[in-house]
Amino acid sequence: MLLEHGSVHEKPYPPRQAAFHGKEHPVPGQPGMTEIIQRVSSSTHKITTKKDGKVTAEITGTVSADGKVQTIHRKLDGCEETTVYDKQ
Repeated sequence: MLLEHGSVHEKPYPPRQAAFHGKEHPVPGQPGMTEIIQRVSSSTHKITTKKDGKVTAEITGTVSADGKVQTIHRKLDGCEETTVYDKQ
């Protein structure tokens, strides 16, 4: 999985490789931030981001069985949003 910069981090960082092993690890270039990336199922992954041990974001991504729809659910700073992308 290649992670790009995103809104859950304090500042953008270069793309990097990350494993779906479910273990907490530091986020490069983000002091005090860690993340856990796990494969929930063959079509779903979850990223949990922490700052100084406190959960700051949870992002779950799911791809439909036919591969045509991706749903991203984000919990950030007490807010939740769901975004659905249809393959064109």
